[in-house]
Amino acid sequence: MTYLSSGTYVMKSSSASTRSIDVDGESFFLIGNLYHLIIVKEYASYDASLISTVKVPNGTISISIP
Repeated sequence: MTYLSSGTYVMKSSSASTRSIDVDGESFFLIGNLYHLIIVKEYASYDASLISTVKVPNGTISISIP
């Protein structure tokens, strides 16, 4: 299990299956092969072997995904 602190993250499931993440005490599902913008106020946890994550720097106006 991997833990994240507060911030904004782009997450993507590494397969076509939906994957579960916990954000601020609530469970959410990421739809497979889609990018999700996740805002974490306190903490988040997920399985890093199934979900890829990139932190969005503060002050970012646009995001380019290669």
